[in-house]
Amino acid sequence: MQRVKGLMTGSLPTFIDAGENFASSVVTEDHLLRQIRTRYKELYFMGDDTWTNLFPDVLFEANKTFESDSFKMFDLNTVDDRILSHLWPLVEGTEHTWEVAIAHFLGVDHCGHTYGPSHPNMAIKLQQMNSIIERLIDKTVDDRTLLVVMGDHGMSVEGDHGGESVEELTSALFMHSKRPLTRLDGASQALYFQIHQARADRLGYDPKEVTERLQYNASKYATVSQIHLVPTLAYLLNVPIPFGNLGALIPDVVINSDDEEPIRHMAEQFRRNARQVANYLEEYGRCTNHPGFAPKALESIYTHLAQAEADFAAGSFEHSIFAYDRFLTDTIKYCQAIWAQFDVGSMAMGILLLTATTCAAAYISFIRQPAIIWRRAVLLTIGTTVTCLVGAMAALVDGVRGHGWFEKMTTVDAVGAVAVLAGCVVLIGATQGKTILDHDWSVILTGTLINAFTLASNSFVIWEDRGTRFIAATLCAWWFARSFRAAPILIMAWIRLTGLMGQCREEQFPYCSYLHSGYLTKEKSVAILSFFILNLVLLVHLIRLF
Repeated sequence: MQRVKGLMTGSLPTFIDAGENFASSVVTEDHLLRQIRTRYKELYFMGDDTWTNLFPDVLFEANKTFESDSFKMFDLNTVDDRILSHLWPLVEGTEHTWEVAIAHFLGVDHCGHTYGPSHPNMAIKLQQMNSIIERLIDKTVDDRTLLVVMGDHGMSVEGDHGGESVEELTSALFMHSKRPLTRLDGASQALYFQIHQARADRLGYDPKEVTERLQYNASKYATVSQIHLVPTLAYLLNVPIPFGNLGALIPDVVINSDDEEPIRHMAEQFRRNARQVANYLEEYGRCTNHPGFAPKALESIYTHLAQAEADFAAGSFEHSIFAYDRFLTDTIKYCQAIWAQFDVGSMAMGILLLTATTCAAAYISFIRQPAIIWRRAVLLTIGTTVTCLVGAMAALVDGVRGHGWFEKMTTVDAVGAVAVLAGCVVLIGATQGKTILDHDWSVILTGTLINAFTLASNSFVIWEDRGTRFIAATLCAWWFARSFRAAPILIMAWIRLTGLMGQCREEQFPYCSYLHSGYLTKEKSVAILSFFILNLVLLVHLIRLF
């Protein structure tokens, strides 16, 4: 799902997207199909029903949309045969007028999952796909037609995908038309090579590894990110680039029909692409107040855009192309670090803290009049801190941060995690009192466990803030119903007060409406700190009520 979404929006896949493969949700942001539909009314689709689940605003006409179930893995032919039953009459017949036709075949993918890439059935399916491409080229493609053949993912030696191996991440891209799609002169080919080489160096592509693993000369063919297809197709089809696109134009196909000033034409198209990405970054930073997208955080990236604009204004078009491309690729790399590179160490620490706090809350909830044994608490605190420090030092020696572990964890995050972990250890190991097992305890334990387990669901992760407050308020309502005391009402009011301020997640827009949705900045620090102090005073007062 996330690859189809990325191929149409130009956005990067996120952790939430990975969990939606089995229940694709509607894409609400701007996407290429929406732009294509605005210009080309005769749009046909055939194949994988993931597309109709993602883009129902475009693929909704019953006589032009022929989707098929994508999860019947043992069936290699039904979806492909149904596609062909609609495709050939459409492109070779005279009854229908078409402008854009999309066919997503599934036989090769299903064959890989079921039998693996080396099975005889795979050879049969690949030969079928080859014959389809040959027939399209011979009978359908002319100088007014563009044929694009691509895979949305690769395949491991076991026939699976979704991992990070070269085999799973690499697929083919083939474009063909009877009209020239690229310039073949030496100067143009050298320019294309320099652009692709610079991109490979900045984005970490390794042609040697691809050559060794896939057994073909990867240096002979450029490696491009799939999201680069979005601005490239927008250019070739003469439609606007989707608003949230982060992809960069594939330079090989940026060619003007009149063959005049090709370098200037390419510079103009790269400028259009760069301005679209810059506009997205500005709007995203303004709407979310994300500190990573503040002007100061993006200053080093914007210097390349400023240099490109200066070169373009001075008529140095080739230099401006490289500067625009540097801006585009640096933006991709920067956004990948924020959205698409997952810190496994921090995720493991989060699971550990969730488990520890849940256990501590469950334990302390059935102790009446708890008392802390301070000597034991001090020893446990020291022991936990020393253990964490030893683990951190061992991690630094082994260089785990260089392998993606804890690279996003700051010193403040580490200190906070150790403090919470030590607090949980103290609550469990240094607290004594009379244990009680009654109805109230079971309700509290159930609420605590529900709050912990909801984090296994995408929806509850996205709305974790509201879910946590709802469960806390529900427990307070139960408390009030059982005791008729003022304390639960005051705590509910405090929960409501703290819920007025927060940081909206990207997935919550446009339904997130905190009174203050920014981060701690110099301009807003006094108001935020005052709010924190007020909440701290109220919390201390509520604790004293017990």
